[in-house]
Amino acid sequence: MITDHAKKPTGVEVRRSLARWNEESHRIRSPILRYGLSVVSVAIGLGLALALQHYQFHDIELPVLTMSIAVTTWYAGIRPSVLAIVLAVASFNYFFTEPFYSFAVTASDLPYFFIFITWALIVAWFSAAGRRIENGLRQARDRLQVELEQRQRREDEIQQLKSGTRQAGCGTRSE
Repeated sequence: MITDHAKKPTGVEVRRSLARWNEESHRIRSPILRYGLSVVSVAIGLGLALALQHYQFHDIELPVLTMSIAVTTWYAGIRPSVLAIVLAVASFNYFFTEPFYSFAVTASDLPYFFIFITWALIVAWFSAAGRRIENGLRQARDRLQVELEQRQRREDEIQQLKSGTRQAGCGTRSE
């Protein structure tokens, strides 16, 4: 009986494989895709900020660009988020601060840039921390599920052994 369980994959092994595959599917592995996501998310954020500015929404560029940084950090990791921060700051400087369409920074713009960069770093840090917590919780859930299935399998084997010894014990008494 026990050899039958050893030959075919158990539910525990299947769950481990699925858990590993599920965890890997949530992270982008290719560096090109990770950094590409960084560029694309900032480009989408910039396009959205420019469109909203065109429709007379003011001071919306900061939240939109920081959302692109958060998305990049969540799905691509820390290093691509650094690229997203650099691109967001450059875009912000070029399109949304005076003198417009220039990378010149005046002394009066420095506090605004400092706040923007600080806010972007905080958003990236919280996104990375949330991602680590989510991964830790997912792994703990999978380990608990595997342990539960192993215990249930052991209990079933114990019950089978007990029922087998009871039947053997009953057979010797009748003889």
